[in-house]
Amino acid sequence: MMNDNADVLAQLAAVLRPQAEPDSSYVAKLYHKGLDAILKKVGEEATETVMAAKDGDKDKIVYEVADLWFHTLVLLATRTCARRMC
Repeated sequence: MMNDNADVLAQLAAVLRPQAEPDSSYVAKLYHKGLDAILKKVGEEATETVMAAKDGDKDKIVYEVADLWFHTLVLLATRTCARRMC
């Protein structure tokens, strides 16, 4: 199972790898700003997810969880990429 997880993270890192100019996409801009900016976004999205859950708005919960997952995947790709020197 661990090998499958590593494969998924490697594939994710390949897709989300910062290859583009910062002004070409949101992810490229986030990468350009660095790890602290990515961590800040993960924190913001986690807080928004908690607030949506507390409010009980199902649509907003789904939206915020998806946003949190996205930014967490960017973080994972960044850390995986850095560790593997991709």
